[in-house]
Amino acid sequence: MSITDALIHLLISVEEGKTAAFAENSSDRVIHAEWIRHLVLGLPWPIEVHERWKQKDSTHIIPGGGSSVPIGHTGLRIRNAQIIGSLDLSGCGSTQSPLPALSLEECSFEGDGDENPSIDLSRASLCGLNLKKSRFRHLRGVGMTVTGSVDISGLRPIEQNDHAICWCNMSASIIHGSILADAVELCAPKRTDCDGPHDYSEMDWTLNLYGSRIEGSVRIRNNSAVNGGLMLDRARVAGDIALNEVEVTPRFESPAVSLDRTRVHGNLTLINLRCSGLLWLFFCEVDGSCDLMGGKISGSILKGPGISASLYAKGMSVRGWTTLWGVNVDKPICLEDAKIGGNLIVREVNVSPSVEVEKGPYSVKEGGLVACGARVGETLIVLGDNKFSKGINLTDVHCSMLQDDPSDCERTKPIRIDGFRYERIHDEKGSINDPLQVEARLKWWLPKDDLYRPQPYVQLAQVLANHGQDAFVRRVLTAKAEQDAAQAWNDKLNQPPPRKGQQDAGQAWNDEPKQATSWREQSVKLIKWCGRKAFYYFIVCPFGFFFDFGLSPTKAVATVMAFIAMGWALFAFMDSRNALVVAQTPVTTLVHKDEADPNKFKFASAFVSKAVPRSESEAVNGPASVQSPLSSNVSTPSKNSVPTNKPAPVEGRVSAQKPVTVKVPPPVIKPAPVKEEASLAALQPVQKPVTAHTSAGGKENQHNDYSDSDVPCRDSIRLLVYAADVFIPLVDLREEGKCDIDQAKGSEASNLEITAFRLIKALYAILGWLVTGAAVVTVSGVMRHRLLRD
Repeated sequence: MSITDALIHLLISVEEGKTAAFAENSSDRVIHAEWIRHLVLGLPWPIEVHERWKQKDSTHIIPGGGSSVPIGHTGLRIRNAQIIGSLDLSGCGSTQSPLPALSLEECSFEGDGDENPSIDLSRASLCGLNLKKSRFRHLRGVGMTVTGSVDISGLRPIEQNDHAICWCNMSASIIHGSILADAVELCAPKRTDCDGPHDYSEMDWTLNLYGSRIEGSVRIRNNSAVNGGLMLDRARVAGDIALNEVEVTPRFESPAVSLDRTRVHGNLTLINLRCSGLLWLFFCEVDGSCDLMGGKISGSILKGPGISASLYAKGMSVRGWTTLWGVNVDKPICLEDAKIGGNLIVREVNVSPSVEVEKGPYSVKEGGLVACGARVGETLIVLGDNKFSKGINLTDVHCSMLQDDPSDCERTKPIRIDGFRYERIHDEKGSINDPLQVEARLKWWLPKDDLYRPQPYVQLAQVLANHGQDAFVRRVLTAKAEQDAAQAWNDKLNQPPPRKGQQDAGQAWNDEPKQATSWREQSVKLIKWCGRKAFYYFIVCPFGFFFDFGLSPTKAVATVMAFIAMGWALFAFMDSRNALVVAQTPVTTLVHKDEADPNKFKFASAFVSKAVPRSESEAVNGPASVQSPLSSNVSTPSKNSVPTNKPAPVEGRVSAQKPVTVKVPPPVIKPAPVKEEASLAALQPVQKPVTAHTSAGGKENQHNDYSDSDVPCRDSIRLLVYAADVFIPLVDLREEGKCDIDQAKGSEASNLEITAFRLIKALYAILGWLVTGAAVVTVSGVMRHRLLRD
């Protein structure tokens, strides 16, 4: 063993409990790694060392046969030394008797090559490790136990070139303190067998903490550079993990930062992280909050698992808040099946287009921000200038409150929110009461066409109903009904078959029966398609326009009133054309013999006019008697006789073929009692002879009149009530039967007009059935309950 002044200075400093500090440019700062091993393990020194020590310090007592130099409780502290060789302390110390703390600040290690570690602490147990601002190639601490903290701040390679390496493997270690790595420059070696199988716990990572248990925190900050990836898979960190102002570059097809199934009892903070690869948080558990703010994550493509993403946090669990703010990523962000106890904040996130990869077991679903199946305990906040190149996927996401900016969704297409459930909507600007914001949600937020799903509409309607916004609820449900109708009756799956000229040129019909069958099938498809189109445009669309698909009682009442007003105008026009006449309805009556004259009969009038009242004599004295034409003594008209066109009775029945004379009894004479009654009269409609009316132009309009009256209605009816009676089938206002459509005296209407008017009235009545039925359905609220179902 060579004895130098540097060794004696080291021994004197250790004995005095001081730091062995060496001058930076001094030639006497070279020490051997074996000397450090002697001191740490408490091995005895040769007698020559003590003699040389005596020359430097006269007070030093030379022990007999040599002895070890005890290290105080502050540990071995060396600064600015040049250490030659590899420091091997593997397997040394134990949990009951750990090695003293080792502090090698600003020291440089010149090892025996790149393969051998500069410091080997595998399975060692020591009180602390401080390598602040040191320079070496490889620190191996697999399975080591450190009672205190590990400080590797300022760590960097020895050489300053492209081939320089400086990496740390502390996997499966137990550290009761924290790991501090501020302003580090780490670089992992380049593997030559990257295509073959390799162990992730060895050489794939610049800083490897795989499976480690850290009682403190892990802090990598202040413009640190990690070229080769950061591994914390299955690690347990009792404190925080903070990566602030860090630039990380991965190796091969590996994530840049990997926290696979890592348990963090504190917070996970990633601020201004510049990551050239994938940020892997697969099933990571964080008891505090998770903040990813600022920075840029380029992401990576892993062809094996089929992943193309920048942030892969599937199954991540965060008890506190999760914040994505001001992050620029090149590939999608995956928060699928994440469980977040607090708020999920997404603000000013920019996701650029990415390259598609072949599907694999870990493939990300389509979208720029994919949060399918995520559970947010409090508020989902999607605000700010977010830009997602492939849209946002919130399928089956559950949260307590939604705070969004619907106008921001214009830059985010498409939006998939099928199964997205939230209880309340919150906006500091009060957009929940702003119709423009609701329209923006309908336009950009809710899915349409090929992406249409009913659940997002129902969810928004239910939340708006809880806020007391019934008008907005109807607007949302109307939009849902429009999409339902379009999907059911106007969808793209029912397109008309192509024409013969639109078929491929190489397609030929060699088999005539097959050709006929094909054309028959095409004809059936075309008929079905036309029927669906007709039903959609003539039934569904008017129902939506006039009734909001059964959701607006106000529009329903207004529609009914508008159609009644239209009918009033229509019947007023008919009345002006003298096409409405007083209706007379044949009725059955009781006919009996007159006691005074057996050949005479007494009966009520054969026709009852619904528009003209009976005379005063009939109203006071009862029905008039009728002389039978069968009697040989037919009475002649007298002063009290009124000639009418009443049908004459035949064989006990009233005939409708010949006029009879109705004899009105005097007012003082009462009708004689009935002794022998005849059968009931069966009245037949009277066919009038062909008559001619002269029109204003001098032309005669001949027509057959099947009514007994050609008296115009005029003031006999109230046209508005008449129109309502015809239009509303559920209410009998006793107005429709007073007038019929026919030619009245002096009418200028032709037979064609009369037929057209009758057809229009029939169509108007049918329309009344449809409109009234739709109005009843609308007022009852049946459609609202149906549309509120998923």
